[in-house]
Amino acid sequence: MNGPAAEKKKVVAYAIPMMGHVNPVLRLCTALASRGHEVTFSTSAALAPKLANTCSGSRFSFHGLEDGLTEEKLKTPDAAKNPRFEEMSQLHTPLLTALVDTL
Repeated sequence: MNGPAAEKKKVVAYAIPMMGHVNPVLRLCTALASRGHEVTFSTSAALAPKLANTCSGSRFSFHGLEDGLTEEKLKTPDAAKNPRFEEMSQLHTPLLTALVDTL
């Protein structure tokens, strides 16, 4: 392919730190990276231990957001104690903005 369609892009993909959201985004990252795009996947650093094997063998990089969350807090069975989407947005937006500024 020639022209603008062949141009490789820098992509930052983000998922809220819940595995049901993370897994589809990881598949998207894999597909984009396999097409030659420079992909950085980002979510809470609390999930880094779970994602270490998946991301280490991939063609994309992983950037954990240092948001103060813990894996334990994210997996609590009490939904009322889990961070909500609005909280994630408030917490992660400035961290993602800083990440994009570094790329």
